[in-house]
Amino acid sequence: MSSSSSKTRLVIWLLRLAILAAAGLAMLAVAENLRVFPRTEDAEVRANVVGVAPQVGGTIVRLHVVDNQKVKTGDLLFELDARPYEAEMARAKAQLELVGLEVKALRDDIAAAEATVRDRQARATYTESHYERLKPLLQGNFTSADRVQRAQTDAESARALVRESEADVERARNKLGEFEGKNTRIEQAAAALRDAELKVSYCKVYAPCDGAVTNLQIAPGTYAATGEQVFSLVDETVWFVLANFRETDLQRIRPGQSARVFLMSDRREPFNGIVQGIPK
Repeated sequence: MSSSSSKTRLVIWLLRLAILAAAGLAMLAVAENLRVFPRTEDAEVRANVVGVAPQVGGTIVRLHVVDNQKVKTGDLLFELDARPYEAEMARAKAQLELVGLEVKALRDDIAAAEATVRDRQARATYTESHYERLKPLLQGNFTSADRVQRAQTDAESARALVRESEADVERARNKLGEFEGKNTRIEQAAAALRDAELKVSYCKVYAPCDGAVTNLQIAPGTYAATGEQVFSLVDETVWFVLANFRETDLQRIRPGQSARVFLMSDRREPFNGIVQGIPK
């Protein structure tokens, strides 16, 4: 065997050893990288799904979206027949105006009753004063007992009329229904009007978030019940990745750590994320 052949075999063996050593070092480097930076391909992307449901019931008259359409927060999704609620709003408005007139009439009644009280108080003051003036005259026989008795009766009657008119004022005030500077009758009618106006506004349903329409299986003419979901929106403002790691990797993962996510649709562009939590 020539010296040249021996050298060639030695070089080949050395190259093989070098390759094996490099492969071993690469494997150790990969293992160390995996130990320090855990990763997994067992993961799935999720998003919140928001159910879209009307706050009032009614027939859908206009539908402004199609399935899988992207929408922005505040976009008009669909409209309900508002005519029944508009009629209710008109009745509530008329009732508020009527109550306003009734309250005005009650206040006028109170003012009239208070005027009656003042008039009768003046009459009572006069009759009592007249009675007090006559009483001393009876002792000197300057007036008759019958006249003094009549003056006393008139004073008592006048005071009774004052009490009666004061009670009328109190009853009128109670009927008016004012408490802490507010009229409860007007407040009740105004609240009914606000409720009716809200129902009219609820006949237009807007997107609560940015997202994509899904599970759309309705058409104009469909009746939408109060609170019944008619379709969904996939909320695109926040995305979640649910990943499964080996138990040995979980020891090195902590909430708040940064993470990089690669989607199978495009493995070249990563998405940055934050570890939100680790299920117990």
